[in-house]
Amino acid sequence: MADEIYTTKDEQKAYPLHPEGQFLATCVDVIDLGDKVSEFAGKDKKLQHRIAFVFRTGEVNPETGTALDLAKEFAMSMFKKSSDAQAPLRKFLEQWRGKPYKDDDEAANVPLHKLEGRPVVLSVGHEAWKTDPSKFNAIIVSATPPLAGTVIPKFTPYVRAEYWGKRKEKYALAAQEFRRAIGAPKPKVVEADETDDLPFN
Repeated sequence: MADEIYTTKDEQKAYPLHPEGQFLATCVDVIDLGDKVSEFAGKDKKLQHRIAFVFRTGEVNPETGTALDLAKEFAMSMFKKSSDAQAPLRKFLEQWRGKPYKDDDEAANVPLHKLEGRPVVLSVGHEAWKTDPSKFNAIIVSATPPLAGTVIPKFTPYVRAEYWGKRKEKYALAAQEFRRAIGAPKPKVVEADETDDLPFN
């Protein structure tokens, strides 16, 4: 005789949250996520180039000992109309470097990949899910440069998680379908300039 059993909703596995507070960290990865189909209220969908920074603070999952890394994703935009109207990426980079870019020319073509290995002080908070206020994500609220003379700790070696490859693939498939739907040509592949040495500071 069969057991009496019913299907249930899949419960999302709970992962430990990175603690809140101020943390000395190192940027361990800069990821080009490619184009994402973005939609804003009252506006048409559009393709938006996205990137992500991954930071390591030394905090670990107490159950597994694996690093509790933090990540922040941005649209690839450096526009600025005023201090109150500027791209989140530009605002974040200006916080991190400790001073604003002098003008749009200086803000253009910043070699983001060269920020890998750079130290930073992160302010981390917890933000409730919009779909379930009882659950939270750890988010990077702000980034500032470490004080002069700060000893930067050496963290465990970093390996990019499979999650990022899956995220890139998800964005790429949706972007491909969007281009097909609007009859847009495929994007050109641009080779990176390995000689680019425009300084972050």
